[in-house]
Amino acid sequence: MTIHSIETPAQANLALAHALAQARFDNKQLTTLSPEWDLRSEAQAIQTMFAVDKRLNWPRLGWKIAATNPALQKQLRTEHPVFGITYQRDLMTSPATVPFETLLDPIIECEFAFKLAQDLPSRSTKYSPKEVVQAIEAVYPCIEIAQCRFHHKHLPSPWHIMADGFAAGQYVIGQSIQNWQDVLENGVTVSLYRDQKLAAQGHSNDVMGHPLNPVVWLANHLSKLGKQLSAGDLISSGSCNILSRGRPNDDLEVRYEGLETLILRLPDSSS
Repeated sequence: MTIHSIETPAQANLALAHALAQARFDNKQLTTLSPEWDLRSEAQAIQTMFAVDKRLNWPRLGWKIAATNPALQKQLRTEHPVFGITYQRDLMTSPATVPFETLLDPIIECEFAFKLAQDLPSRSTKYSPKEVVQAIEAVYPCIEIAQCRFHHKHLPSPWHIMADGFAAGQYVIGQSIQNWQDVLENGVTVSLYRDQKLAAQGHSNDVMGHPLNPVVWLANHLSKLGKQLSAGDLISSGSCNILSRGRPNDDLEVRYEGLETLILRLPDSSS
């Protein structure tokens, strides 16, 4: 199954929402897929994601965006960008240490995060890039530790992944980028090092041509759903073409050329 464009409004699958919320409370993955958790459309998957958020009732951090270029869309089984809800409890600053045994099939993604200073409320007309820029307070280099409540060896449909917030996980940010518009206009090479060896490399332009573009997309996509981006939201832009599976005892560095290096360690006490 591949995710196509959004369909007409649908009711959330509350049984699935309950299971996904409980999996987050327990920090565990779902080991089976109940027939009661059937999803029939992207719209239903999105409504189920919002139902999970309501059950969790955790303070929100903001949003994540994924599948921001054709290669990543193919990997994630979608034909367009996707999004999920993120939470304040999952925000850290570099250097960060996260015990590996607390993570659920972690995927390391190297991104940029945009913090809003103003609301972008739902409206009938589209937001322009200029309007979105005017609403931005700061931009940060960011690592996402993506985590899915379904095991990677038994992934259900992409609609189920969407209901899970598209594997929204934990976020490590660095210092705010000075003159961020100029920096991103010029482009930034991003390199992931594992134990001092280059593991993956990407570029800010891999994110829909410019990391701002997914934020503009999300503002307009949420607006169509009657939702909004709000002041204080932190929005992770999507990976700079880097998806790397986290490993026990990883010592990771993400080098943002001309900016800074973010550090993430994943010690494993069970080894």
